[in-house]
Amino acid sequence: MKIRQVESFDLTIPHEVVCRPAWAPGREESARAFTVVLVHTDTGLSGIGGGDGHWSSKVERDIAPFLVGEDPLFVQRHARVFRNAPGPWFVELALWDIVGKAANQPLFRLWGAARDKVPAYASMAELSTPEERAEQAKHYLAMGFRALKLRFHANSLPDDLEYADAVLDAVGDRMKLMVDANQANMFVPCPSVGPHWDYSRAYRTAKELEDRRVLWLEEPQGRWDFRELARLTQNTRIYIAGGERNQVEDFREMALQGAYDILQPDVTKAGTLSGALKVKALCELFNIHLVPHHGASGIGLSATIHLLCTYSGWTYAEFMYDPPYRTIETYQCLGGIITTPIRIDEEGCVAPLPGPGLGIEIDRKVMEGYVEKH
Repeated sequence: MKIRQVESFDLTIPHEVVCRPAWAPGREESARAFTVVLVHTDTGLSGIGGGDGHWSSKVERDIAPFLVGEDPLFVQRHARVFRNAPGPWFVELALWDIVGKAANQPLFRLWGAARDKVPAYASMAELSTPEERAEQAKHYLAMGFRALKLRFHANSLPDDLEYADAVLDAVGDRMKLMVDANQANMFVPCPSVGPHWDYSRAYRTAKELEDRRVLWLEEPQGRWDFRELARLTQNTRIYIAGGERNQVEDFREMALQGAYDILQPDVTKAGTLSGALKVKALCELFNIHLVPHHGASGIGLSATIHLLCTYSGWTYAEFMYDPPYRTIETYQCLGGIITTPIRIDEEGCVAPLPGPGLGIEIDRKVMEGYVEKH
């Protein structure tokens, strides 16, 4: 089997309403930039990958020439291509998709299954009010979710705690609560300056959340502040989580220094799916919990669920859902491009899609309607 063609599509997908993400203070987004990659073989099998941003020119220049004519099943051999062309790591998802399709098996079974579903938590994204978040939490509970994640973004600790208290008052102990400070993720140009946490703010927040029995505090310090993160992890009882934009080498240092209780690799944003599999092994070796970041769309979410179904420790799948801004149809399914949505079951869990490989199917005609014209 040889790779015959690599197609790459830059998409601009309009939002139904303006999005104001908590990690980008003052920023308003009216559309989403996304790239879908299709890798075709000479046997008729094709694989799909995709991630945020417009990457087609880089894929065509720095990746496709080194894949065409090669065997797609030699995924580890192609690792050098993705390492030397950082950014569109999501192309590797398409290779793994082909591996599963060639074997006619879903990926989690090929890798060695430990389970066939994992619990999911609803992940909030938008700036909002405590009252709105309390109502949202009740909506999640009614849908079947057993856990949710808030974003802290206020300049003062008491103002942030209002969000947690409002949600806890609304759902009590019927849902697990997580909190994301996004201190390692303030990287996009923003009209406003968001709050910057020093160690004292992170420590005081962690202690307050401990008293409220919050499960974890995510990204309370900078992306490479491993020493301060280790200090915080050692001095608090709440789980400390992070790593969504770090590289495999960073995760090695996190494990060696004890920076986090929970590691959160993303299969599309900061390394390949192969890299995330290596982080899973680190978690097992160092007895650290694995709870990956969400993966940018249904494509990355599917890959993440397959990965987690090979992991036997306690975990959650991050399910990005914050209507009306980010819904299953608009965010996970990319405005109708993906025709195989992933939904939670009555126990609040998600399962791998039943088809071979990633199990993702797309409507190419719908996709072509979003193609960015250059």
